[in-house]
Amino acid sequence: MVLKIIKNELKRSFKYKEKIILNYFFIIIIVYAEFSVYTGLLKNEESNLMSYLVIANVLNNCLLTNRLPNFIHLLKKGEISKYYTFPKEIWEIIVLEDIATCIAGFAENILFLILLMIFLQISFLRCAFFLVSIFLSLLLSVFVGECFYSLSLPLNNHSASKALLNGVSGILSGGIIPLKYLPQQFIKICYFTPFAFLVDGPVQVLLYEKKEIIIFQLIWCSVLALISYYLFRILSNKTEIYGG
Repeated sequence: MVLKIIKNELKRSFKYKEKIILNYFFIIIIVYAEFSVYTGLLKNEESNLMSYLVIANVLNNCLLTNRLPNFIHLLKKGEISKYYTFPKEIWEIIVLEDIATCIAGFAENILFLILLMIFLQISFLRCAFFLVSIFLSLLLSVFVGECFYSLSLPLNNHSASKALLNGVSGILSGGIIPLKYLPQQFIKICYFTPFAFLVDGPVQVLLYEKKEIIIFQLIWCSVLALISYYLFRILSNKTEIYGG
C-alpha cells in the first residue's frame, strides 16, 4: 500500500514539474537568505551552517505532511466510506498514507542532500546512518502529527492543532532557528522532547557523527506510535459523523 501511494504521489508531483522547480528555487533563496542573516549577525560562524540550513529546509518541506486533517474534513462531511474498503484499521491506513506522503515529499527534494553529501565528502557508512536518521525523522513526524491531530477529532476541526504543532515543532526542532544558537538549557529541554529529533537530530548524525541519536529516534517512534494509536481509537469514538 505504501509503495502504491508513493508511486501515485510521485506521479502526481511530476505532472507539475514547474511546482518542483519553483520549490527548488524557493529553497535555494531561503537558504541563501538565512545564511546571509546568520553570517551577518554572528562572528566566527562555523562552516557547517550552510549544511544545517540545507538539511533543515529540505526536512521542513516533507515533515508533518499528515493526512489526518483531510480525514477530519471528510469525517465532518460524512465521506469516510473509502476507509472501510481496506482490510486494515483506519488509524493504520492514515499512518501508511502519511508515511508514503512524507517519503514522496522527501524524494522530490533529495537532490539537495545528495549534492550536500558529495560536497562534504563523507564516508558511505556515515551517509547510511544519516539516511536512516532521515527515515526515522519522517516516521517520527507522522506519529507526532497523529498525536496532535487526534486531539481535534471530537471537535471536527484541526486548525488549532495545526497552529500549535507548527509553532512548537518549528521552535523545538531547529527547523526555524538552528538549536546551536539557542541557550544551552533550552537545547537540553528540546532534547527531552521528540521535536529535536525531527531536524536537529539528523543534522547531528551527519555533521557530528552522533549515531546515538538514531536510538532515541527509535524509542520516540515506538512510544508515540502507541500513544497516537490509543488517542485515535479513544477520541474517534467520541466523534459525531455527519452526512451519509
